[in-house]
Amino acid sequence: MDKKDYTEFLREGETLETVLIGTLRKRAFDARHKLTEEQRIAFAEARYEQDQNHRTMKLNDIRFWAENKFEARFTDGAETVAEETEIHRAWLKAFDDQPDVQEGETLRQLAKRVLVRWCRGQYGNGGDIYVAGFRPRDRMFTYEGFLIHNCGPTWFEENWVPPIKSRPGEADEPIDTTKLESWPNFGRVDVPKKLKPAQVAPPPSPVAFEVPRFTLGWGYTTANGPESNALAPGARKYLTVGRI
Repeated sequence: MDKKDYTEFLREGETLETVLIGTLRKRAFDARHKLTEEQRIAFAEARYEQDQNHRTMKLNDIRFWAENKFEARFTDGAETVAEETEIHRAWLKAFDDQPDVQEGETLRQLAKRVLVRWCRGQYGNGGDIYVAGFRPRDRMFTYEGFLIHNCGPTWFEENWVPPIKSRPGEADEPIDTTKLESWPNFGRVDVPKKLKPAQVAPPPSPVAFEVPRFTLGWGYTTANGPESNALAPGARKYLTVGRI
């Protein structure tokens, strides 16, 4: 929407030139959802928690399936078949119950095999599933993870694409196992000293009202249930929803 589309959310004495479009968008959100004061506080807490989780995952380089870097699924990801093959091999090693690339296996087949194993028997059920993130620095899966929405039997076909620099049809050609590096030996890597864990807010005390269900950002969803009207440190900036 253009800034002029938010004219109705201007207050007395304000003009489109004096109010940020972000402020107007927040007011529009509040008007659409008709949030009460308690719900606004709960929403601010949820946004704050999401921000803290995202910061922690970024600091620790927690990756989604087939990613070659943090949040690569929102950009281009792996560029070549060889690069994505090695990403999947790292995951196979971390699973500890899967064989290496099989004779005659294609990248498309390998990617789906890793995905199905990652979903731990939940792939194809059509619902929302929670999956663990992968931390390449330590070559292990983590408690921090991701929510996959509507993981039905065709989720892979609808979401996976061959690497951007692969030849047409290359992802469906058998991987040449003779050219693969030896099965990677994953020892623990020292954590860089500059990396520090994010400060996580203490859990809120429950009160009696319920929170509307919203999907926040790229995967976190608030559940209907008790929330706190006592703001966690750092959450106050999110109270700008509908209030600036």
